[in-house]
Amino acid sequence: LKDGTVVVILPDRGDRYLSTTLFASVCADCPP
Repeated sequence: LKDGTVVVILPDRGDRYLSTTLFASVCADCPP
């Protein structure tokens, strides 16, 4: 990776991502 860009996404336990409509349809059995 000489001329590349590394992007790292660190979700905070993924709580705010599981509450989105995107994960709501994918993970219907996950706790709110």
